Amino acid sequence: CRAEMPSMQRAWEQLQKEGIVMLGIDVGESEDTVLQFTANYPVEFPLLLDQEAQVTGQWPVVGLPTTFVVDTEGRISYRAIGGREWDDPELLDLVRALQR
Repeated sequence: CRAEMPSMQRAWEQLQKEGIVMLGIDVGESEDTVLQFTANYPVEFPLLLDQEAQVTGQWPVVGLPTTFVVDTEGRISYRAIGGREWDDPELLDLVRALQR
């Protein structure tokens, strides 16, 4: 998660201009822990807390970090397990293509 945050922020800076929504979900940590984390790794996209892993338990998460691209119908169109450089042009193009 720490390693991905800078590239996720850069990706969000590009994608949000195109109307693509990006959310981060923190699993199992306190609000204070997340606030300390974001002080060191600032992001502008929304971060949601799932302290009891209720939301996460409804998705096919098999490891962290897991990233989903969800289409406008709410269907998972892509799942990435493990870290990525989300501002990589090929990944950004993939995300854009999946949203069409």
